[in-house]
Amino acid sequence: MRSTANKGQTIFEMAKDALGGEKPPPSAAINPAEGLYNPLAMKLGGYVAIDNPRDFKNFFGREFAVGAITQYTRVIGQENHHFTDYRLCAEDGEEVLRIRAMPNPDTSFGCFILTPYKEMGYDAEILKAFEGDEVIDRVDEDDRKTWVPYVRKNSFNNVILTRAEAEGRSNLRLRYWDFVKKKGKDLRLLIVEMNLDNAWFQTFYGLPCDHRDIRLIAGHV
Repeated sequence: MRSTANKGQTIFEMAKDALGGEKPPPSAAINPAEGLYNPLAMKLGGYVAIDNPRDFKNFFGREFAVGAITQYTRVIGQENHHFTDYRLCAEDGEEVLRIRAMPNPDTSFGCFILTPYKEMGYDAEILKAFEGDEVIDRVDEDDRKTWVPYVRKNSFNNVILTRAEAEGRSNLRLRYWDFVKKKGKDLRLLIVEMNLDNAWFQTFYGLPCDHRDIRLIAGHV
């Protein structure tokens, strides 16, 4: 396995460094209405704004509706561990971004902003690439193609996803990987999910986000 300088850190220890070392806030109680891990206390149909024009200029000055609250459950040892995605949608209902909230051992939590990247059907070569220690992503930078390496941080073969939407709840089983690119305090994630029911891949880019940049506008009481 390829060694990396940050291999001993968790993703949220990396995020804490990227945000200047600030400790995340204490997590809110689980929302009894949803019964899911909900540290940001959001409600379905409520509106949210991202108040950070420097890091998230494409989302600044806009309002998004909470279209789904999705809890991910991973089994580590004999214990269940949860984190939650808040799917934020534009006026036409299309998903624009997700806020991911993950707990820390001290009951605080950290956040990432995820943006949809690519979707694809099953391909054995793609699966083999995701199961390796590193993936190389091709991106456009300064009007040229650049190859960017991401190092695998975590992978889980059977993640239970519980999604709450206006129409009710649904459950899915996933395979899950997250890959990290870290240079100094600059932290980027490449997240991969594979639906175990239809072998469909979804990928997302992720950036750490200060919880104070997430503003609940209306509909969360």
